Amino acid sequence: MKTKITLSIAFLACLFNQSDAQVTVTNTDVAPFGDIAYIAHDTVPAASIKAGPAGANQTWNFSALKNTFDDTTAFKTPASIHSGSRFPAANACVVTNTVKNQTAYLLNNTSALTVFGAAAAVSILPGITDTVIETFTPGSKIMQWPSTMGTTYTDNYSVNAKAKLSLSAVGYDSIRIKNISTSNTLIDAWGNVTTPLGTFATIRQMRHSINTDSTWIHRLAPPSWVLSSHVQDTITHYAWWTSDPTVGFPLCEMDYQVRPGKTDTATNITWMRVKPSPQAVIELSDLNFISAYPCPANSFINIKMKTADVWTVSVVDITGRTVVASQLLVNETNTISTASLNNGIYFLLVTNSKGNRGVKKFSVMH
Repeated sequence: MKTKITLSIAFLACLFNQSDAQVTVTNTDVAPFGDIAYIAHDTVPAASIKAGPAGANQTWNFSALKNTFDDTTAFKTPASIHSGSRFPAANACVVTNTVKNQTAYLLNNTSALTVFGAAAAVSILPGITDTVIETFTPGSKIMQWPSTMGTTYTDNYSVNAKAKLSLSAVGYDSIRIKNISTSNTLIDAWGNVTTPLGTFATIRQMRHSINTDSTWIHRLAPPSWVLSSHVQDTITHYAWWTSDPTVGFPLCEMDYQVRPGKTDTATNITWMRVKPSPQAVIELSDLNFISAYPCPANSFINIKMKTADVWTVSVVDITGRTVVASQLLVNETNTISTASLNNGIYFLLVTNSKGNRGVKKFSVMH
């Protein structure tokens, strides 16, 4: 009888583990170098898109997520980026090209995924955009490894940035921005999340942050820094992570701004629309040696090479599907037909005789 009871308990425990198993996410679950993912932004989310309650064995149905616009997220080595030498502790970087042209410099090791800095094209004043380098001190922990239900950590850091201004005519020559952030992170839930990409076993990261942003403008005469703005806000950020090896980054993220007495809806919603893949357009360098015109293209696009080499080119769509097979570029200027392509965004994927590859974005409009 004792043997039967023991076996029954073991059997029930096995069933319990199968039906209610949660995932553990580690540093090996981050996408590898060379991959690129397509991240969609939903700027007008449906009312059903909510973070929902905390707890075990949750179900989140985000199938109503929409794609207002796409962003590309590429995973690269810092050495391949022109400003990578500014962050010697980083061993990885993430480049978002389509929307913000922003690069984040990261350290991914067995204990955490940490960001040390960023470079971005920032609108620092109305009508003025400049590339700003941001330094995180001592670094902001994006995710602690390993993470599972109940994992918790605190994160206190500051972000400093400075940029030149072309405002000497009105008495100012530079701007300084500082952000001070105090945050508490908890893996507060686990379960299955469904997005237009599919259904995945996930853990949910909740990050509650108090941010203070200050901006100073440097006055030429008398030389001094003048406080331009000082703003504090409180944000709760949710991210759904999976150990699925084909994903490599959060499946969905959203923010809630904490305002006393008000019920807020989710904002800044992003979700992975296409899984990371080398085929989905890898960008190993900026293609300053190639020009493509007209853009948008109608029935054809001209490709002009600026360097002497043997090149092949193919055309892929935003899902990474090849829509024009590989062709040899035999002349300085070559023409590819786009008459059969639907309206939309495409990429020229070029390869030279040394195996170096790169991408050039263009659009088709009939």
